[in-house]
Amino acid sequence: KANYIKENLTWNNYLEIGYGLTKIGDVEFRKSDDRIILVSQAGIAAGKTMNHSLLVDFRTQFTDGRNYSAKFDSTLGEYPLTSTFLAPAFLTTALGMEIKPLKGLSLLIAPLTGRTTIVANQLLSEQGAFNVIKGHKVQAFLGGLINAQYADEIIENVTLNSRLNVFSPFRSPTLMVVSMENLLSMKVNSFIKVTLSLDAFYDHRIVIKRADGTSGPSTQLKNTFGVGFGYTF
Repeated sequence: KANYIKENLTWNNYLEIGYGLTKIGDVEFRKSDDRIILVSQAGIAAGKTMNHSLLVDFRTQFTDGRNYSAKFDSTLGEYPLTSTFLAPAFLTTALGMEIKPLKGLSLLIAPLTGRTTIVANQLLSEQGAFNVIKGHKVQAFLGGLINAQYADEIIENVTLNSRLNVFSPFRSPTLMVVSMENLLSMKVNSFIKVTLSLDAFYDHRIVIKRADGTSGPSTQLKNTFGVGFGYTF
């Protein structure tokens, strides 16, 4: 995080990067986490608890994602590609009013928002992946956005960080894109931390093969429990 405040001007920046691998049994190493999230928000005070605000939210990943439930391609020596760096990437730019009703809670209501999906990989672009028109690499929508963020110590040595994004396009307001990230951190001592994370994502336009064999929109969930070392400077 890098935050700036001077008189009635604020500028808050947040970068989250994560990469993880798992190895279970004889199966080769596979990704368990892969994310790049950059959020930058500038505001001009419009009162003690309100700001005129501009939000920029950019998300992508580092390396290739594969469909391990599909048939192995012996010619390429790989499972089918499902995603890679900048395929997809999501860029959201929102202009609206930020409200801070409680300590640690920020709520942005942005009636003017642009959400752009980027699929820079030619193969995925030709497949029409992530609801981008086949052969195109960019798909943009205008709509409204609600962005909620909460970060605070809820009880002693237990911190909760949550972000919720709900984007509603003007052309189909009921077909919303919802993303949420939650991280609960529990401090055991000066060096050891226990974390529990839960992420959720839903986009009606993205077709997913479900566990029952059918295809269509579906809520994607990921949760992780971890014990690790951490030190705050």
